[in-house]
Amino acid sequence: PNTADSGMFTFLFTASNSGIRVYRIITPTMPGTPPVHNNELIDDSSTMMTITPGFDRNSFWLITKGTFDPFFRCYKIDPNGISRTPIISAGPTGALGTLEISPDGKILALRTPLELYDFDYRLGTITRFANLSLANIGPGDWMEFSQTSNALYVASGFPNRGLHYFNITSKFQPDIINSRTQLDGRDIKGISLTKAGYILV
Repeated sequence: PNTADSGMFTFLFTASNSGIRVYRIITPTMPGTPPVHNNELIDDSSTMMTITPGFDRNSFWLITKGTFDPFFRCYKIDPNGISRTPIISAGPTGALGTLEISPDGKILALRTPLELYDFDYRLGTITRFANLSLANIGPGDWMEFSQTSNALYVASGFPNRGLHYFNITSKFQPDIINSRTQLDGRDIKGISLTKAGYILV
């Protein structure tokens, strides 16, 4: 973000067992003035995070979740900085693993348990629409959305270890679960989506 009085500033977020910390690096508009660095703890209850552009494409949402915190917390980031009052939505207690947001910014995936949520990037609200733990795949941390946001790829352990595909064009939970296709039966340690749309395992 950029503000007229302070110049360009960059946010760097880190997640750990102690919470979400933001590092702010300010590049002043005055030539020759050195950058200013500071950091602060903004969320001591969360250990997972992801970020996505807002509806106006001039803002962002920082979405966080803690293992034992039964809520998602969404912090808006705009040219004025980071809101210290998050939008709070209900979520599961005891969540482990990672958060992923779809490329179109409309679907949030949580792992583990494996669940899908609608994300309203206008308001920052989150609503669950599918519990994919019922698909009976094993635990794991790795998942990726397709470039079109129409599919979710999940790497899992025992039982049904391997790489799994879900068609998420329907918001109807049984349809999503029944679409599960095992693409690879090996013990997958990680996956990533390339710019060309390929899944690397």
